[in-house]
Amino acid sequence: MQPRHVPELQTERFVDPISGFDGFRVRVDGPQRGIPTPAMQGGRVYFGGGFGSYDVFAVDMRSGDLAWRLRTTDDGPTAVTVSGRWAAYNTESCTIEVVDTESGERVWSRWLGDPLLAQPAIDGERLFMAWPQNGAHVLGAFAVADGAPIWQRSLEHDVISAPIVCDGAVYVSQFDGSVMSIEIATGNVVWKRELRATSAPWIVGGDVYVAQRSAENSGPRSEPNQSRTAETDGEELVLERTANLDGRYGRRKSVTASKPARYYAQRWAADAKAAAADLDGSVGFATPPAAAKMDKIRALLGEGTIARAWRHQGSRPVVWEGVLFETTGDELEARSIASGETLWRWRGAEAHDGNRALTPPAVANGRVLAGTGDGRVIAWDALTGAVRFTVHVGAAVHWQPVMSAGRVAVGLEDSSLVVFDTNDSANDGWPMWGGGPGHNGPTATKSASVAAAA
Repeated sequence: MQPRHVPELQTERFVDPISGFDGFRVRVDGPQRGIPTPAMQGGRVYFGGGFGSYDVFAVDMRSGDLAWRLRTTDDGPTAVTVSGRWAAYNTESCTIEVVDTESGERVWSRWLGDPLLAQPAIDGERLFMAWPQNGAHVLGAFAVADGAPIWQRSLEHDVISAPIVCDGAVYVSQFDGSVMSIEIATGNVVWKRELRATSAPWIVGGDVYVAQRSAENSGPRSEPNQSRTAETDGEELVLERTANLDGRYGRRKSVTASKPARYYAQRWAADAKAAAADLDGSVGFATPPAAAKMDKIRALLGEGTIARAWRHQGSRPVVWEGVLFETTGDELEARSIASGETLWRWRGAEAHDGNRALTPPAVANGRVLAGTGDGRVIAWDALTGAVRFTVHVGAAVHWQPVMSAGRVAVGLEDSSLVVFDTNDSANDGWPMWGGGPGHNGPTATKSASVAAAA
């Protein structure tokens, strides 16, 4: 049942005192919720109100004026996926919905099951979404125009972040750590690998890149020379790295060096995890439902609540022009795929209130964009690592920021959306989570082909 309170939007303009960028902040009143990654298209910004909310909004990209709002059928709209006329999202509690981007009218919706932890993907005339069914999970393809079912494929678990569409296949990382490649046309499984994957995969040039827990994990810390404190004593030692697989067969080709990943330790961010349990309770989950298979999520990611599994993005890598960008260990690193050489790295942010130090990066047009847990949006030169700009946005950034037509948009953990004009039209090409409606960048395949031919 929808709450009686209909939240209002409070919009204020600002000029960043350091960069001089002008922009606006839209705050959704009511309980504080993290705003998922927005989507930018046609001069508008589309965003959901966060876990537990019943609202999706479209605002003008330049002024912040409200274009439309829609009350969702169930609570918890995800990041919005936009493709032409269609805006798609799921509600954590049960439902996939497709909306007309111009009018905000609901085109169709379908009850799937509870909970739904991933956002949908769109490829042309098809939409892809995962949901629980009869004690297992399924991935389904639907006609985006009317919701007509096309095929279903059995899964063992829900999908991390979103299905990923590239080159005639749908790729999924599941919350049990496995990765699958599935034919778009038929739903047939091409391959499946048990990888302890902690992020959605990135596909480029016939290869798959995915963050994973390293098999080198050694359990509780026991280094004899380590200074032991109440904070670190007995803390689980977790390591993370990026794996490269052959996209045709799923065979491992290489891995990066493992880095400490304490954000996956079960004791990390205890206060934030307790608050997330309260948030679960506010939407009817006194305990996580059996359909969520939370034991698998806890073992892989150290998370035990629906709210924090729903928001999980991990250290999802991106490949642009032959360079791998990744944030394992909360360090942004750029590495040449051809030589393996580290081109540059950046470690200058801190985790805050249970939020990772860095979001997954957005990479396009020679720019790398990321948010920080301590409340900044930062852009780097993709080839040199030089910082192009930093904007202090006033609250933790957990969700990946986006850029389009010279503007940057980002959802914050204080119920706010911030949009600012960088005065540089090249800050473009990453308008929604994952860079496009298939969540694998707008030009990933083309860029890989160019890099391979060079």
